Amino acid sequence: LRIATPRYEAAVVVAENTRVTPTSNQQIGLVFSRSSVPVTDFSQFIFAIRSTVTAEELAEDPQIMRGIYESEWDEESNQWRQPEGRGKDIRDWLRSNGIISSEWRAPDADRLRGYVANNVTIESFDDVGMTQIAFSHPDPVFAKYFITKLIDVSREIVLSRIRADLDQQIAYIESKINEQASIAMQAALIREWNDKTAKRAILQDRNSYPAIIVDERDPGFAPDYPRSTIVILPTILLGVLVGMLIALVRRAYRVSA
Repeated sequence: LRIATPRYEAAVVVAENTRVTPTSNQQIGLVFSRSSVPVTDFSQFIFAIRSTVTAEELAEDPQIMRGIYESEWDEESNQWRQPEGRGKDIRDWLRSNGIISSEWRAPDADRLRGYVANNVTIESFDDVGMTQIAFSHPDPVFAKYFITKLIDVSREIVLSRIRADLDQQIAYIESKINEQASIAMQAALIREWNDKTAKRAILQDRNSYPAIIVDERDPGFAPDYPRSTIVILPTILLGVLVGMLIALVRRAYRVSA
């Protein structure tokens, strides 16, 4: 009896990289704030995981799209198709009766963004300053590939924005240094230029900023879902019901005899 599809979880635990910047200024890019809560480079990285920009980048990877929407990919025609089967009949019936209105469309970045929002869990451990990002899938190899690609793409999107911002700031400072007649002002601008270029150099190590990977958990040999207790309980209940049904049938047979 198939109760649920086994799923294997891959997880990554990350922490904000505060070793490269002062604790009072834990961001290299622009600083934003609202209600005294700063939006740091790390918080932008966490936001990017479920963002449209990240989904658009991931959607360019055929391995990602075909792994997630496997039932909608036709290898023979090498194109997307609406899945067949009882699920399709039910959806068609719901549409014909006005219960749902959405029509099927080929997998794209917008669908992928919704998939990530519903299937990637982000759990913060404020007491230790760490965040776990996890994803589960019936294919353990794909689960690992997807979470790794998701982290890499999200990180690169944030780093690209920071690099562009820093490049603009450095270019502006360079243009102003020679315009200053005051030696003191020139010295201040040079110090600012040195600070920006030093931060720009930090970004060369894309594997440590803005998040450090503290721990990685690869899928195991046994599925993480469903748990054994989840499978055992319905099986026991089903066994009881079947036993009661058999007893009722036997009783009815004896009475009729």
